[in-house]
Amino acid sequence: MALVPWPATLPQTIAFEYEGEPVNGLADVEETRNRLRLRTYPEERFPFVFPLLTGAQWRELQRFVREDLLDGCRPFSAPWLPLMGYTHHCCRMLGTLQGEHLQGDWWRATMTVELIALPVMTNGTPSVWM
Repeated sequence: MALVPWPATLPQTIAFEYEGEPVNGLADVEETRNRLRLRTYPEERFPFVFPLLTGAQWRELQRFVREDLLDGCRPFSAPWLPLMGYTHHCCRMLGTLQGEHLQGDWWRATMTVELIALPVMTNGTPSVWM
């Protein structure tokens, strides 16, 4: 399954409130025979915050989550992940998209996501097999 790309019409950077919750990552700790077997598990969970969206961007974000991500089920790539040091990672939503109307045509949006490390193939590209 290919990753859904982040829409170019939405902000390309985020303000994130980092209260990260580390989780398993790639190691399969449940495996009894080979604990180092690689699997795709979430590495961290935290909220992405978009502090100032126009009404059009808010509606596009809602459409993206509803239609492209199938209500948040599909994993997606985002242009800010490499800037945060997550070069071979993708995101998947947890819960629902939260929006707060500020005033006029301005919105604040929060989406809690989990970062998922993607195993890297021998040629250096991430392997997507979720």
